[in-house]
Parts: sequence; structure tokens; C-alpha cells
Amino acid sequence: MAIGKKVLDSIQEIIDHEQGLKTNVRVSTITVDDDIDIRSIRESLHLSQRKFADLYGLPVATVQNWESGRRKPELAAKLLLKVIEASPDLVAKAIRTEHK
Repeated sequence: MAIGKKVLDSIQEIIDHEQGLKTNVRVSTITVDDDIDIRSIRESLHLSQRKFADLYGLPVATVQNWESGRRKPELAAKLLLKVIEASPDLVAKAIRTEHK
């Protein structure tokens, strides 16, 4: 089956699902608490904002905005922060940086 046909079939299946028809669509919902304390995660690693940002591939301005409350991390960023909190060295290794 050509890729174009697969894409069109998938779109039709999504439309059918949204209209309440029986389909094979699987829906997953992921929630993460909004109370992620980015500063405490960073400080527990004894890193400056710049080193934290560099180590985990984030813009330093983003880290600053999160910590100041000017911005909140989106879902993907929240998930990344939770994984960093649980396994900081693993994340650093996965993105090919060295934790110094």
C-alpha cells in the first residue's frame, strides 16, 4: 500500500473516531502535575541555570522563565524534567553530554 493511501486511511480513521464510530484508534492521556519545582531539581544537582540548560539541551532563557514563573513548561518539557529529576545522569548520557 502506498504511503499516501496509508496517510489518507489514517486521517479517515481519526475522523470516524471523532464522529463516534467504532475504529481501531487508541487514545492515551498523559498528565503531569503542574507543581514541578524546576529550581529545586536544578539546585539538587548543584548546577547553575546555564550549566543545567547546557547539560540538558535547553535554552538558558527557558530555564530562567520557568524558574521565575513567567512561563510554564509544556507537557513534553514537564516529562523531561520529571525524568531528569529521577535519573539526571541517564538523561545527560542519553543526549550525549557529560555531567561535570
